Amino acid sequence: MPILFLAAYACSGLASLIYEVAWTRLLTLYMGHGLAAASTVVAAFMGGLAAGSFLGGRVAPRLAPARTLYTYIALELTVAAIAIVVPYELAALTPLLVWSYRNGAAGFLFSSIRLVSCLTLMFVPALALGATFPIAVRWFVRSGETGRGGGALYAANTVGAAAGALAAGFVLIPAIGVRATTFVGIAAAGVACAAALVIVRRGDRVERPLQGRRRGPERPGPPPERPAPQHARSPSWLPAAALGISGFAALMYEIAWTRALA
Repeated sequence: MPILFLAAYACSGLASLIYEVAWTRLLTLYMGHGLAAASTVVAAFMGGLAAGSFLGGRVAPRLAPARTLYTYIALELTVAAIAIVVPYELAALTPLLVWSYRNGAAGFLFSSIRLVSCLTLMFVPALALGATFPIAVRWFVRSGETGRGGGALYAANTVGAAAGALAAGFVLIPAIGVRATTFVGIAAAGVACAAALVIVRRGDRVERPLQGRRRGPERPGPPPERPAPQHARSPSWLPAAALGISGFAALMYEIAWTRALA
């Protein structure tokens, strides 16, 4: 069953990048093909992912294993439902965008409305997508295996995401268009949900909370060692700040390389 869940989470990554590429294409059609438009879409999407991961990390520890999988399924279905209505939301926003661009110049008003529109459209689905990772970690990762289990989940999701980006950009959108490509993403999310539902039905890891592997009888251990000298610990916010700066740099690279290669 762990392999099945890794496959499900890879399908989730596949769906999420198909959504992102399709939505980026849709939004740039409505809001312009410039670097600012692409940056706005990426910022809105990544901001939603960050908020979703934060909120999901707060909720996940409170969930029982079976409920964790049902929550994961609900998040995937929420994104799929939103993906269906995104084109209609964009159509509803078109008069506002036209009005803000009425003088033919992309000034502060148009840029502000474009940013708010992207946030409005992208934030909720990206929030749900971001929340799937801590929820998946809650079910999949055993105590004492955080690095190994979390790394396996992240790798599976990233492989699926890379495949989704390539498929959407080079095959699906040129062949069948943006709207049909979105439905391919919905189908991939449906496969992920079906796999998670199979796991729930079979009861794998549902009756056994995530408390590590069973151990045999306790054996006498070696005598306790002398405690190591205490060193000053770095502030708890410092690793988070370092990761934030790393993410800032990574997205700057992405936008710059996109500009250079476009």
